[in-house]
Amino acid sequence: MAKKAILDLLETTIGRYVLDVDPKSLNVAIWGGNVQLRDLRLDTEAINDKLRRMSADQPGLSVPLRVSGGGVGFVEVEVPWARITSKSVVMRLTDLEV
Repeated sequence: MAKKAILDLLETTIGRYVLDVDPKSLNVAIWGGNVQLRDLRLDTEAINDKLRRMSADQPGLSVPLRVSGGGVGFVEVEVPWARITSKSVVMRLTDLEV
């Protein structure tokens, strides 16, 4: 159950906004407690769609922003399986370029 929740979290955070993330490789890596992804390209269409929806929902908070490209150099997710109920799952993103 915890594994499915973490995979769902990765899919709805990272997987929704980057290209070419293989769910099968995430599934294998998550069991080891450490997922590392490198050189991910942003899915600009998905990001811009989200920005448009957010602007429509909250017009007073809208920002005239459009993402034309970018990527994430490194994503690391640490899952403390031995202490999953008392320790946090940690996600780190480095080298974010938009």
